[in-house]
Amino acid sequence: MMCNNPLDDIEDVDEDADKVADPNVPEILADLPDPFSVLQPYREPAPRWLGPVTRFTRATFKQFLRGRVAFYPGAGKDGQLFSLFAKSHSAHCFVHADLEHEHSIGDILAILQGEGKDRIYGYDPVFDKIIPSNWWQPFEQPPGYGEELELGTSLFSVLKKRPEVSVDHGPEYLYFLHVSIDAYWLYWNLWGRHDTAPFAMLLHDHGFGGNRPGCHFGGAENALYQMANQAGFPDWLLVAEDTDSWPGYHVASDWALAGGAMHDGTMRRLYRRTEIH
Repeated sequence: MMCNNPLDDIEDVDEDADKVADPNVPEILADLPDPFSVLQPYREPAPRWLGPVTRFTRATFKQFLRGRVAFYPGAGKDGQLFSLFAKSHSAHCFVHADLEHEHSIGDILAILQGEGKDRIYGYDPVFDKIIPSNWWQPFEQPPGYGEELELGTSLFSVLKKRPEVSVDHGPEYLYFLHVSIDAYWLYWNLWGRHDTAPFAMLLHDHGFGGNRPGCHFGGAENALYQMANQAGFPDWLLVAEDTDSWPGYHVASDWALAGGAMHDGTMRRLYRRTEIH
């Protein structure tokens, strides 16, 4: 009996059978270690200049930039850099850049001093300084980036670990700088124009707010990658699940769950810079 069902003529086809693996895309391996375990061998001693009497001066800031810095463009109120890089003792200095007005310096300071879900658990500020926009040296326009500079007030804070919290939670002191600025402008003027790079950076394409008008940081087409390609790359990237990593990096860890109210439930994983010979 002849069948007139047109679905009978459809054959199963493996659409991936003829695809050639892209050598620039690293294979996602099973049984990868958690990010904290990956970073533990990169533990560093506390900088000599960092302590309870540290104050925000130009001399201190120069020392700060010479050391390991973890940078979060479009950070908002997200503190995952601390929970990973501070806990592993692989970094003591942290820089957040954010332009969203709802994340004001007053709000950030209240989070540091409060007991809410977003606070940096186990740490209290022992010194804070509000930095006016005219404190900074004149900023240089990032190459190939046409947006005008928007620079608001900034917050510098020295954070001390609570006595009841063990050394496994993180270093005794942390140095935190939150700058109300477009992350592209900050990256170029702190690192790019000086041919240096932060030790680590978090890439999360928010798609809104946190870094108007440039809120996309993943992949090779964005301004941050282009600046790093001229001046040097971070050793580590912490990349969100909905964000592309940068060329030249390979997967180094399993996924880690972001905490806090801002990106609760978001998965991120570490990428390590591949040595280029």
